[in-house]
Amino acid sequence: MDLPASTIPANLSAHTAESYDMSIRLLSDGLLFALSDTDGKLCASCTYPFESGAEDYCAAVKELFFRHQHLTFPYRRVHISYQPQSYVLIPSALYEEGRGDYWLRSAVDLPDEGKGAAVMEYLLPHQDKMLISAWDKPLYEFLRRTQVGTEFVPDFALFLQDTERRSRQHAGKRIALSIRLDKLDLFVFEGGEPPLC
Repeated sequence: MDLPASTIPANLSAHTAESYDMSIRLLSDGLLFALSDTDGKLCASCTYPFESGAEDYCAAVKELFFRHQHLTFPYRRVHISYQPQSYVLIPSALYEEGRGDYWLRSAVDLPDEGKGAAVMEYLLPHQDKMLISAWDKPLYEFLRRTQVGTEFVPDFALFLQDTERRSRQHAGKRIALSIRLDKLDLFVFEGGEPPLC
């Protein structure tokens, strides 16, 4: 299923894509595609479900990219929202570039180097904290090759920012839950700050 012709901007091509920003949210059963202009106005959005028969999640995502050519155009900006397999939150002052795997390995089990987990780092805006996460390495590498300069954002980052903002407005602690297919994430905020565990 491709986007209806009326949904895609008439001038969208590999040559005009630099006038648009693309966002992709990876879902358990497909992906959500959104296209906006340089002013941030939504131009198109569509959910692409996976076809049955893919050998794994990475293969299913690749198939969607091969089937829908506009997913591979060179857009001005590309944002991909992903669900980390595991993560740890640390103060930015303790973070050293290239040492994210050290923090992850101290908190969670990771496969050996090069065997399936990409270590990704994301600075939480308005907080002096770094989120270090593990994610599917073959899929990460495919998306990096397909869309150079992609910004990868953990799927709960906006949720954390909103909860942080709300907790600044109230005295006491606030609990926030993020429910995933196979996990439950619990965050406790006090005065806008999530405590470190």
